[in-house]
Amino acid sequence: MKRPKIYIFIPIAALITVFALVLACLPTGDRTQSDPAQIQDPDVLVTGRQPEQQEESDNDETEEVPGQDTGDREDLGLEDEEEEEAEEEEALPSVVLVIYEGPSYSPEDDICFYRIQAEVTGDPEPRVEFSKDDSMGSWGTNKTQINLTRNNPTYTLTATATNSHGIATDSLTLKWGCGGETATVNRWQEMARLSGGATSEHPQGEMLTEFFNIDTHFWRLKWSAEHTPAAEGDGFLEITINGENYLVDSVSQTIAPGERRESMLLSPGNAGMGTYNIRVKFKNASYTITVEQNLAEI
Repeated sequence: MKRPKIYIFIPIAALITVFALVLACLPTGDRTQSDPAQIQDPDVLVTGRQPEQQEESDNDETEEVPGQDTGDREDLGLEDEEEEEAEEEEALPSVVLVIYEGPSYSPEDDICFYRIQAEVTGDPEPRVEFSKDDSMGSWGTNKTQINLTRNNPTYTLTATATNSHGIATDSLTLKWGCGGETATVNRWQEMARLSGGATSEHPQGEMLTEFFNIDTHFWRLKWSAEHTPAAEGDGFLEITINGENYLVDSVSQTIAPGERRESMLLSPGNAGMGTYNIRVKFKNASYTITVEQNLAEI
């Protein structure tokens, strides 16, 4: 008698059921690795991150770059501000008072005098004003003379420097420093004399030159001039002092009819020892020029 065919399919069905259970028990990660979509993305295989995570990370890195650039720009901005501040400080005025001669005694006037220079910096160059100048501007730009007397033996000099960026000041207190026997502290000796004037033969004057030697560092030139009475029109006097290799000083004066003028010039910047010459040009005027040196240094 033949067995029913159903007994043949029962073992086959059992094997299929067991295989299905085995597949169901496999880990999810294994199935993910077999996903064709994931296999196509090499970043997923290498990093294990999902595509959305990778995009977020890329965006974060991109955002850091502008931050770094901003920092660089801020640093550059600070450097520009510092440079501007430095330039502004250089443009601000400054002034320092320096004594370049004195105390010196003048026996004719019984005074003790100082000559002071204002050393300034700034852009544009500052304009200097002194609280006092007994020389009336005779020594040139940024220089002054202060005369002290026995009744007023001290004075506080103030200099004010001004430009478009601001104002600066400096003060210096000067005291009588010519000693007790003031008449013998400084002794002056005449070293050269030059005189002349317009004549009928030379109504317009002429150029004259006189050479002289100086043995000390301090010397001075004194001059006087007056209008020639018979001449018509203003008079004129020009004095130029030259050293061996450089110009020491010069002065030009217009002399009106009936006028007499005189002044004194110190050797500018303590021109020092050496050979000098005086050149004089005049018109409708007579003049006298003397050069004296300070024997107190000899």
